Amino acid sequence: MERKRLLVPKPISYSGKEKRTEGKEGTQAFVPSDTRIPPNLSGYELQKFLRHLGHDAPYFIKPVNAETRDIRKQLSDAGVGVERELMDLKDGTALFEKTGHSLDSPEGQRIFADDPLNFLSEVQKAVTRIHNLGIKHTHLHGGNIAVTPEGKVFFLDWSQARRFDASQTPNAFAEVKNDLQHVAQSLALTMLTCRGINAQDVVPVHDGILKGIWTGYNKDLLDKIPKDKFKAILKTVKD
Repeated sequence: MERKRLLVPKPISYSGKEKRTEGKEGTQAFVPSDTRIPPNLSGYELQKFLRHLGHDAPYFIKPVNAETRDIRKQLSDAGVGVERELMDLKDGTALFEKTGHSLDSPEGQRIFADDPLNFLSEVQKAVTRIHNLGIKHTHLHGGNIAVTPEGKVFFLDWSQARRFDASQTPNAFAEVKNDLQHVAQSLALTMLTCRGINAQDVVPVHDGILKGIWTGYNKDLLDKIPKDKFKAILKTVKD
């Protein structure tokens, strides 16, 4: 009979902006207990190694608080796919089950390539809905967008999500700009990797993604986002 390997939580990402910190402030993935981080890795190589650990992990421990729980519930009630919390660990963290496959993983890219136009559309509609609810993710890169073979999209890691009130915010564009830039770049590059589009087509795809999200915004957001500011982030991906 095959012996099952013992899994233990290991830090794979960190929420500190100025320096890396372990423990409650970062995401931990359950990986085989004999997993070792190779020494002398560069910053980029270490980041890549840690991402690969996360791709194969079945469970995660992530920081949570009352606000992020409330945000997850509001999004779920609105039909936005979010990761499911399995257990509150009562120390400012919670246990989560793996949800789909992230766009920066080989399996996620394979699934995306099976139906790219559907996934593009689903991500655009969901990001529009998230912002219309007055919520910003703040780090909406490919590692936090997951897809499933059934064609569903899930958004992961809401630990840094924040609320904003477009009707009361002088510069609503500043609230959503980070999300827009990250999601458009991640999806455009995923199309380049998975769909085999030409490099010169990345910019039109990138801009089409942004326009698809922007045109779905409600009146409060559109009134506070001048067209000149929106146009300034178009054509930002270079081949």
